[in-house]
Order: sequence, then C-alpha cells, then structure tokens
Amino acid sequence: YETARGFVRSILESEQRQGKIRSDVDIDERAREVIAMAMGLEVQWLADPQRVDLARAFETYVDRLVKELAPD
Repeated sequence: YETARGFVRSILESEQRQGKIRSDVDIDERAREVIAMAMGLEVQWLADPQRVDLARAFETYVDRLVKELAPD
C-alpha cells in the first residue's frame, strides 16, 4: 500500500506545487483516500462486474476530487 500511496502522493504534490491543488490540502490524507476508493471500487467490481463499471466510477470520483481540491 505504501508504494501506491507514494505514487498518488507524488502526483498530488506535483499538482500542488503547480498551483492546481490548494495549499491547505493534506496530501497524505488524500493519497490514503484515493487508494481506499480505488480498492473499494475494485472489490465491488470483482464481486459484481456486470453492475459495477470500475472505470466510469473511478473517473467520476477523480473528476469530483479535482473540483474539490482546486483553488478558488
């Protein structure tokens, strides 16, 4: 999990340095959240692939996260 969180953390830190993510965002917390969301969606998809569109669900989550973290 640390490798996955580190990967997400590095992306978020880069985006924060570029001003695309607010400076008050806790990057470690968000990295944990992203991995937890991905894992939870994956479990649901594995259990019921006919009813869970993994790609669409994760894309919807990321789109919402981008809006939430963006500077005002």
